[in-house]
Amino acid sequence: MGNVFTYTDYRKYLSDWCEAERERTKSFSFRNFARRAKIKSSGFLKSVMDGDRDLTDDTIEKFVKALGLAGEEARFFADLVHFNQAKTPAEKGYHYKRMMGCRQFMEAHKLDHDSFDYFSKWYYTAIREMVALPDFKEDYGWIAGRLDDETVTADDAKNAVETILRLGLLERDDEGRLVMSHHKLVTDEDIQSVNVTNYHRAMMRRAEESMSKYRAAERNVGAITVAMSEEKFEVVKRRLGEFKRELWALLEETGDAKEVYQINFQLFGLTKGEKE
Repeated sequence: MGNVFTYTDYRKYLSDWCEAERERTKSFSFRNFARRAKIKSSGFLKSVMDGDRDLTDDTIEKFVKALGLAGEEARFFADLVHFNQAKTPAEKGYHYKRMMGCRQFMEAHKLDHDSFDYFSKWYYTAIREMVALPDFKEDYGWIAGRLDDETVTADDAKNAVETILRLGLLERDDEGRLVMSHHKLVTDEDIQSVNVTNYHRAMMRRAEESMSKYRAAERNVGAITVAMSEEKFEVVKRRLGEFKRELWALLEETGDAKEVYQINFQLFGLTKGEKE
């Protein structure tokens, strides 16, 4: 099995660790592990591995000792547990950033770090789309200058292009020119959820800034506040999905593109359900 830094799912790590321990020590059992961890229930480890039980701060510490982890490995395992068990996107993102602070994790998950950057920094997706503009130049100063943000430098643009190439979202044609590929990012589900949340946060910040940066004729921002049933909520979600697919079909051909735009869709609650 790989070391703990190669994992993004602590339950999978526990399963692989048990498998390796059985091969190494024929006498290994869940009961023995519980004794080492000073946990009363002999079936606790299996329940955690199966997703039926979660770990608490107290049991994390006990598992760390029973697993023989120490130092940075122990700290990483704790963050990995909190990342997997996080209840909110913000909490999940916090622990993922802590995991990325570990050098060995970064070395093992370089593309995951690249995808984190791609979704966290709004101009990465903008630069990828910019490649489709007829006047596009692979000149990092030119790229940074076309973005509507003076804080983005030529070095930032260079890092963005290199990252997008590594992710396979850009490629080079037979003449060496940058073109968009049809490659899709495939990452661990938990990491993907963090990336998607970061992307929407970054773009919603840009949407907020657009209210003061652009004239009404240069943007379209609207909203509806309305009470609805759960059934209507599902209908609206479905209709928004259908509309997005229609827009994709309409905008898929980029031969006449002049600028890069962002189109946002949001549907969220303003009230919370009554307590039972």
